[in-house]
Amino acid sequence: MTEDTTAPALMEAEEGWVSLFDGQTLDGWTPMIRYHPLGENFGNTWRVEDGKIVVSYDQYGEDFGGRFGHLYYDTPYTAYRLRMDYRFVGEQMPGGPDWGRLNAGVLFHTQPPETIPEDQDFPISLEAQFLGEGAHAPTTGNLCTPGTSALVKGDRPEEHCTLSEYPAPPAGEWVTFELEVTPPNEDGIQTYRHYTNGEMVFEYSDAQLDEAHPWADSRALTRGHFAIQSESHPVEYRNIELLVLQEE
Repeated sequence: MTEDTTAPALMEAEEGWVSLFDGQTLDGWTPMIRYHPLGENFGNTWRVEDGKIVVSYDQYGEDFGGRFGHLYYDTPYTAYRLRMDYRFVGEQMPGGPDWGRLNAGVLFHTQPPETIPEDQDFPISLEAQFLGEGAHAPTTGNLCTPGTSALVKGDRPEEHCTLSEYPAPPAGEWVTFELEVTPPNEDGIQTYRHYTNGEMVFEYSDAQLDEAHPWADSRALTRGHFAIQSESHPVEYRNIELLVLQEE
């Protein structure tokens, strides 16, 4: 009988996962909400309730006002697997854009948060987009590219978002999402994979900035922070965990 070497490797990988959210505080995370300074949690947008990170707009007044938000994890990484659960709850905040309904996500390889002007809507980054059933598009685990691009099946799409084929689940249903960012190969190119409820739904590679920036060494996009989103629809996140694939 051939010795099975798979199980120990999987066990070691599982043991390498670490929690990024203690279930009680936002320690290790920094909010950035448009029109407000980095670190200001306007309207208590980001809060912890019952072991979840909750996005709420109950202190915003009568209008969302374009205050797109991002909760940054404080440490940047190169190669890793990131997983979390999310679900959409309640109703969209009045004044939010039509495309913001049942819309959230995780941005990664973002520009450093301290380089983002207060009036900038979204960080330059790659985005794994989360949508709920009834949103402006029918699928979840999509790719969006604010200020960036990537190779998808050999092409570099010009559209801001490229859709997966995984149907967006109903609002209120917990969804498990996992992002895989591979170590750069010998040519410095990474591959990125989106998994929804255990199924790989999107794969792409060779991410680049659309233009040069003073905070980046080159246009190749191979390292950065990640951040979860608040885009005008209440959303909850839990079980946020990381497995580092390449030590910094």
